[in-house]
Amino acid sequence: MGTAAALIVGGPFAAVATTGGGDDGRTTEARGSGTARQAFGGLTDRVSATDPGTQVSATVALEEKAWGTRAVLELKNVKGPEKRALIAVGKNGERETLTSWSVPARGCGIPDATTAKAREPLYVDGGAALTPNQIDHFEVMTFDGKRLVEADA
Repeated sequence: MGTAAALIVGGPFAAVATTGGGDDGRTTEARGSGTARQAFGGLTDRVSATDPGTQVSATVALEEKAWGTRAVLELKNVKGPEKRALIAVGKNGERETLTSWSVPARGCGIPDATTAKAREPLYVDGGAALTPNQIDHFEVMTFDGKRLVEADA
């Protein structure tokens, strides 16, 4: 009985623990099947935008799945440290969080940064139950509700 309870409680943690994330701005997909950067390179359906006020640039690579939409985000010109989220907004107004992450203090994708790591874009992988044809646009938001960039789908 105790072992079964431990598996029930520990199961979700074990699944999360297999998804690694590094300080280098790259996230590893579950089961070690590759990085978000590699996945981004393999997807050809993309939408992009740069916000004129924040200067944050986002490209979302999309892939339709039986369960909805896989999306891999490439994000540039973001300062840190701050928590962010990628939101899909449906044509019906429904909002779904695809993924969230923390930007390191050095930032990511900053063209004139003094370190190579800070010049590299940030890549994150996520998914939504919405299918690509149901999505109106994507938003990159701070956890306190500030929109950094919006890309039409």
